[in-house]
Amino acid sequence: MILQAYQSKNILVTSDNLTDVINNPSEYLQIDIKLQHNCCPTIYEDTLVIGPNKIWNVDILKPSSTRHANVKAVYLKNFDNGEVFKIGFEENFVSILTCADFDTVTAIVNDYIIANFPPAEPPVTVTSTCDSVTKEDSFIYTLTGLPENIVPIFLDYEFDGVPMMQPFYFAYSGKNSVLTNTALTLNPEIMELMKFPDGVYKVKVTIIKDSGTQIIESQCFFLDCHTKCDVFEILPTLSDDEKVEILMAHYGLTVGSNCACSCDELCVLYYRILTWLDPTKENCNCG
Repeated sequence: MILQAYQSKNILVTSDNLTDVINNPSEYLQIDIKLQHNCCPTIYEDTLVIGPNKIWNVDILKPSSTRHANVKAVYLKNFDNGEVFKIGFEENFVSILTCADFDTVTAIVNDYIIANFPPAEPPVTVTSTCDSVTKEDSFIYTLTGLPENIVPIFLDYEFDGVPMMQPFYFAYSGKNSVLTNTALTLNPEIMELMKFPDGVYKVKVTIIKDSGTQIIESQCFFLDCHTKCDVFEILPTLSDDEKVEILMAHYGLTVGSNCACSCDELCVLYYRILTWLDPTKENCNCG
């Protein structure tokens, strides 16, 4: 299992076992996640249920006052018969400037599904969300509530006059984590924060199969967004011996990440660095 920082905000988790969940979701029930920061006793938890919480995302370049985005169509596939069909907006493109504009797209998709597919129990209601924060240059438009046999494939839109055919990708969503077709993403809200602070993180993932079998993986890594810069800024104030010690501690944290080393050892190194950077932080900045 490999951990890495993503866009200075999220933690990405990848492993062969998670890839198998992505490729064979019908064989799995859920994923339990436990997160610790700096070897502190507090454990942050989340759970992803595989199946009913499936959502579909598509990335759309953000428009501006001079660059425009117009949604032309949504392509979907009926997996019962293999039919691919198009919900088109040719007569009246949906102009996208803010997240609120996607509500019109969702309403059109919902009306089409209700009108063209047999009534379901409970009734199908297509809903959506829009994320304008996670990616600097793109909206993430999310569709939920589609019938189980209906899968969105592409969003057809124009960006500044250039045709774009953007594929949807699926995700299973927990409260503060998302499993997509590329990785498990942990959001900082799991710690009730806006972004993950620097430090040593331990992630434990328990994958529960449909048979009841559990697959448990864990890994530790050093998230370093600004510590490296703080270390180099303080170097001129240190003696030669101290310079060697703090640089070796930082090097140990870097090479020790994702190598199945003891998390306790990484925390000791990080705490040693903190004694130079901020002596007021005790117990490796717990609590």
